Amino acid sequence: MKKLKLLVLLIILALLGFFIYQNINYFMTEETVGIHFRSFDWTSPELPVLVYWGICFAAGFLIAGIRGFAKSFVLGRELKKKNLIIQEQEIQISDLNTRINDLTHTPANTITPAASEASQLQTKDQDKDGVNTPAADEKPSEQGQEQTETSQEEIKKD
Repeated sequence: MKKLKLLVLLIILALLGFFIYQNINYFMTEETVGIHFRSFDWTSPELPVLVYWGICFAAGFLIAGIRGFAKSFVLGRELKKKNLIIQEQEIQISDLNTRINDLTHTPANTITPAASEASQLQTKDQDKDGVNTPAADEKPSEQGQEQTETSQEEIKKD
């Protein structure tokens, strides 16, 4: 990209030089510039028109440079603010990630292979009435015994 910019600049300078060469008589004539404002009168010394053109181009570059310099300061301040916001948000993201990891990796949420097998066996052993029957290799719990005793008593009453 830098080479392309340099090539474009060289082309523009070549065209400008060709334009000056074609109109050399105009650019070499000497003229004076006068400024007359109410009580202020000023007349420049006789200079070639090319010098006045050069002064105008230099003033344009200077004004454009000052505006660009001021804009770069504004953009620099804005960039610093945005970077601070980004850093704060990255800290928030890392905090949230650690909270997520803490919540997903708590012992209550972790399932061991034995626990997952037991839950699968429980779901297989449910009968049609929705009463859990213990698997062959499991011992019935006290609560399970109470449930079966109460269900048996209900059956006898009916």
